Amino acid sequence: MIEHAKRSSFLIIIGIIFFLSIIIIGIIYLKKGETQTKPQEIKTDYLTKATSTTKDELTTLLKDYYFQNNLITEDNLDYWHITSITYIGYNEKEDTYYYKVEGNYKCLNQDETCIYVEQELTTEPNYLIYLEVSITKDKYQIKSISQTSNEELLKEEETLSTNNEFQEKISNIIKEYYQKHNLIDNETLDYWNIKDIQYTKTINNEKVYYIVSNFHCQNDLTTCVYNAQLDEVKKDGSYDNNIYIKLNENQEITSISNLLFENPSLNLPSKEELIKMTKDYFNKNGFVTNNNLSSWDINEVIYTGYYPSNKEEAIINLRGTYLCNDNTSDCIYIEQVGEPLKNNTYPFNIYMVYKDNQFISASGSINSNIISIDQIIK
Repeated sequence: MIEHAKRSSFLIIIGIIFFLSIIIIGIIYLKKGETQTKPQEIKTDYLTKATSTTKDELTTLLKDYYFQNNLITEDNLDYWHITSITYIGYNEKEDTYYYKVEGNYKCLNQDETCIYVEQELTTEPNYLIYLEVSITKDKYQIKSISQTSNEELLKEEETLSTNNEFQEKISNIIKEYYQKHNLIDNETLDYWNIKDIQYTKTINNEKVYYIVSNFHCQNDLTTCVYNAQLDEVKKDGSYDNNIYIKLNENQEITSISNLLFENPSLNLPSKEELIKMTKDYFNKNGFVTNNNLSSWDINEVIYTGYYPSNKEEAIINLRGTYLCNDNTSDCIYIEQVGEPLKNNTYPFNIYMVYKDNQFISASGSINSNIISIDQIIK
């Protein structure tokens, strides 16, 4: 009897131990499972946090950083275009996020010194850096810029998206401006695609944007979209038209230029004064037959730019129309007379060289090595 009781007690103890073992093993597996899934949950949170910004916003942060830290030579920069930004991982030790930034840039003097990089790249893209960023309460701050990536990352990869709503809004502002200022010819325009609008810097509360676009004119023309400097024609007959615009606080365009850096030493006269100076120059040099001239209207005056060899001479482009009494083009002398327009008027398109408060020469064309400003004078 006693022996049977001992045996029963032993079996009970064994059962309790077995039951406790199952509980302990279950707790261990549960903890192990939590340990395995917890980093994945944190990792997903890192990805969400890192990609809650856009390519446009991070581009603005990066370019402001370069200008504020004197890592760019503004008057030597032709363009700097960021083509893609990709989140690549999280640095757990430093609590920072890493992005791969790719793009292209070009210096006016044809070297690679206008933008600071640790090592110049000879391949495309010629701008490639890794951006280390801290994120606190949705505020992004640059910690470092390098041409090598950190190897100790919780690696993930996702390309940042573009703010399409912003792109479309600014695109409409640009096209409305061109329409309003007669810088576009809808009759001969086949298409004009604005591909990218990218922040460059802020000057006196005005934001400067770099515009990447491409247009095609009918009948192999080049004049359906105004441009001060054309690149080579593409295989499909289209042209690139990449420009800088300035937007004020009311998101109104205050200037359009082919160059970021504008020559500040020139204090040009007003539009009305330059028009008068042009007509006086033509009359003084015998380029006008007044008894045959019916009308002469100049409605666009543009500071086209200057030649690198002589920054003191401003090239001014004046555009308009004129009408001769005999319906020919002979009442105003122009080197290259365009095709007649409506009502027998002819296009007036001339480049005047301005120096020391006067025009010193006139021409129907400009050389390809001009430093383009392309700023409309009001």
